[in-house]
Amino acid sequence: MVFKDMSSNNQVVRLRRKSGATLVEVLVAVLLSTILAAVVMTSVIYSARSYASLVNYIDLDQKSRNALDRMVMEIREATEVVSFATDKIVVQMPDYQVTFVYDDGDRTLTRVQGTNEKILLTECDALQFSMFQRNPVSGQLAEFLEATDKKLCKIIQVNWVCSRQILGRTWNTESVQTAKIVMRNQHL
Repeated sequence: MVFKDMSSNNQVVRLRRKSGATLVEVLVAVLLSTILAAVVMTSVIYSARSYASLVNYIDLDQKSRNALDRMVMEIREATEVVSFATDKIVVQMPDYQVTFVYDDGDRTLTRVQGTNEKILLTECDALQFSMFQRNPVSGQLAEFLEATDKKLCKIIQVNWVCSRQILGRTWNTESVQTAKIVMRNQHL
């Protein structure tokens, strides 16, 4: 007669039962993995949008600065204002005339000299020109009287706002670009 040790057989059965995961353990693991994946994807999407927004803002700022630099360079050399409207200004240079015109339909600021046109700024939501006299407002720093006649104009102010869409939404708007430009070659 041969005797078998039953305890070793039971031990093998117990080990087999303990080696696998129960359904509840698997569901908890899947749930935790899903939550972790959602957190990671949210962080990635937020970071991508933030990066795109930052690059967008830098590009808008650079284009605004280039347009403003070009306008300042020419308006400072102007001898007089030939024509004025809040969305269009014509200045007389020593040898030619230059027109700066804003088209709200196309959202562009264009420089026109004779038959040559050059778009200085795109994606411009609003733009306004203003004229000021040479005389400052009494007791105020850098405040000037508004010019009602273009012959009295010594300072031209320009304000604009640009924006761009990212993924179909307007994410950031550049802060208002404002400059007061003094005509230095004006004949009085």
